[in-house]
Amino acid sequence: MFKKFGPYLALLIIVLVTVAATPRAIKGYVEGHYQVKVAQVELGWPVVFKGVTVQREGLHAELQEVRATPWGSDPVEVRGGTAHIIQKGHGRSQETPGRRSIIARGLRVTVEGEGFQAHLEGVNLDSSYRFQSGTFTADGRVVHLGPGEVSKDLQSVSLDSAEVELALPFALPKVPPKGVLRVENVKADRGKKSAEIGKLSYGPLMAEHVRVEKGHGFSGVAQSVTVNHPWVDVGPVTVRDMGFGLDPIGASLLLDNTVILVDLANYRIAGTGTCGEWVRALPDERPEALRVPPENWNGDINFDVSAKGRGDIVFNFDCKYKCSEEPIKSLRAGIVKYMAYSSKGIRFERKVGRGSPDWADITKVPPLVTKAFITLEDPGFLGHRGIIVQALRNSLTDNLKLGEFFRGGSTITQQLAKNLWLRRHKTLSRKVYEALLAMALESCLTKQEILELYLNVVEFGPDLYGIAPAAKHYFDKDVDDLLPVEAFFLARLLPHPSHVIMPANGGLENAKALMERLVAGGHIEDVYLPAEETSSEGWQTNE
Repeated sequence: MFKKFGPYLALLIIVLVTVAATPRAIKGYVEGHYQVKVAQVELGWPVVFKGVTVQREGLHAELQEVRATPWGSDPVEVRGGTAHIIQKGHGRSQETPGRRSIIARGLRVTVEGEGFQAHLEGVNLDSSYRFQSGTFTADGRVVHLGPGEVSKDLQSVSLDSAEVELALPFALPKVPPKGVLRVENVKADRGKKSAEIGKLSYGPLMAEHVRVEKGHGFSGVAQSVTVNHPWVDVGPVTVRDMGFGLDPIGASLLLDNTVILVDLANYRIAGTGTCGEWVRALPDERPEALRVPPENWNGDINFDVSAKGRGDIVFNFDCKYKCSEEPIKSLRAGIVKYMAYSSKGIRFERKVGRGSPDWADITKVPPLVTKAFITLEDPGFLGHRGIIVQALRNSLTDNLKLGEFFRGGSTITQQLAKNLWLRRHKTLSRKVYEALLAMALESCLTKQEILELYLNVVEFGPDLYGIAPAAKHYFDKDVDDLLPVEAFFLARLLPHPSHVIMPANGGLENAKALMERLVAGGHIEDVYLPAEETSSEGWQTNE
């Protein structure tokens, strides 16, 4: 009989003891046994303790309400209040074997550890700390935290988002000296010293799917890096699978197999790699002419650019292109199809080629004409390999002075590459594309072929492309009938073809004055100049 009714009798005894117990007795027992202070006890199932103060080594808490059953192993539930935890060592769970686990809702928690302090709002505790918002302070920087979760031993963290204000250690043009670094979807492991970041953004920079590891410095890889800066390009440019490293000495980037070293203190960047690897590492937005197999390229490129003071550039290259492949193949066949600009800035396709009415055959162009263009646009044209490093160096110096990307330092070959395949905007991306395409042109075409293409595609005024249409428009002549001053007039138009002073309105006089300065400087022979009384129809050619 006892066996049959024993459990019910035990339950009855528990209920009677609980009812008989006074709040004062329970308060005294809890305070003495657990070393806490309790303001009020409400009997029931569970028992509710209000205004609980916990004061022990490493922990001070002011809890609004604690709920606990008198017997059993059910967790103790905390609702509302504050807790201040001082972490020692690497942090471990506060639970003690044999004691009940604790769950909590709606706490404000402060955690202090070696070199850091965290304030967390809306903390819920069960198997981990989950919070709605907070701040994390270390090394004088305050990180603002969005919703997140921290393991009980404080070794792993996941965050929906975090933001911190950072000052750049160096000045960048058109980038504020201070900005907000924001990360999203972060998972960090303090023990492994690694983190995974879904998205990182700072000023003009955004990276996605980033993995970071901390050793002597920081290293990692980003699935994609996007830069949106007017000096880089007119719109965002994206590079895939970028490796990186950062330590007190400097930084490094790894694009495919190319290595770029960045010296932050000295505003210096240097890189080395094969020509094909550089092409493969270009941004997604690269022009169609560079969307070619890297195997089409042979040779190497290495560079060292310093933007401190006057700036300096070291640039070595020996790139060769497979001439039987596009974009060179059609050019060698005498077919030119490219995008030009109308007077209203609208791009349109222009087709021209050997045998077409608007084509000027280089073998029929007088040497005085080619002399004018080479003298004004690229005096070293016949001797360089498509790029003049000194011109790039001068361009860098001028741009640093102006604080704008103004001067490009382009050769005739680079200008041809720009006209055939690129847009007009002066950006660093375009200069890189221009240089690579100029190397392709120089490795496959003769100087005469390059000059012929150049004269037939460049702009000589609004809606006016090619030297043959230009000679007809301005002088009603064929190219082989042009006088020296007329050739220099046309060559002088190229830097600013949209601002034309017509020949009869002073354009020829300006060209003559320019020629006189060139003669005085030893750049051209005086045989190009006419006698003072000679009209424009009597200008000498002598070649």
